[in-house]
Amino acid sequence: MTLHFGRYRGYAVRDLPAPYLAWLVLGDILFAGQLRDEARAEYERRTGRIGAYPARRPTGVVLVIDRKYVRWVREIVERGFRAAARVHHPDAGGDPETMRTLNDAAGELRAQLIVLEAGR
Repeated sequence: MTLHFGRYRGYAVRDLPAPYLAWLVLGDILFAGQLRDEARAEYERRTGRIGAYPARRPTGVVLVIDRKYVRWVREIVERGFRAAARVHHPDAGGDPETMRTLNDAAGELRAQLIVLEAGR
């Protein structure tokens, strides 16, 4: 299985760097299904740590979106991200920290949309 979001989009789970894999498994990212299972299995294979994982709880706002609107919400997120990136990107004179925050926010929204799409 390959990632459909983030810095390592298109990478197979087995090819992810150890810190990123640990972040997927132990961090506060919300994801479910086959990706979660494969990430946990790969983490266990690499570390030898087998056991319970901390429960995931949203640490901020979770959007509730009717599935019929997911396609349009994804388009809004992508267009909004691109517009904000044109303003805040360091190459356009923006602040690098602001751009990192923007990337993180867009990643969180994309991850929530992936979970919604997987539930179809």
